Amino acid sequence: MNMGLVNVGLGVGIKDFRAVFVFLNRDVMHTFVDKGWEFGGEADVALKSEEKGEAESGAASFKQDIIIYQMTEAGIALKAGLKGQKFWRNDELNQ
Repeated sequence: MNMGLVNVGLGVGIKDFRAVFVFLNRDVMHTFVDKGWEFGGEADVALKSEEKGEAESGAASFKQDIIIYQMTEAGIALKAGLKGQKFWRNDELNQ
């Protein structure tokens, strides 16, 4: 899926990351795929380049039935805030 993000809080950063969403409820997953909105909070500390460096990220959804894991590939960040994300299907990956 593709993603757009608005984050309100304190901090600065740029990073390449992967997110894994675990849906504990089938209806919540279908609503997410169809509508694509997710709101929550995020905290980030990252200083990583390829295999060197460290990153700690935490994200929480306002919806109880979604668990989010973030894995930082590379980047630098120090931030905390509330976020709203819009996801939509990637046409190339969903043919």
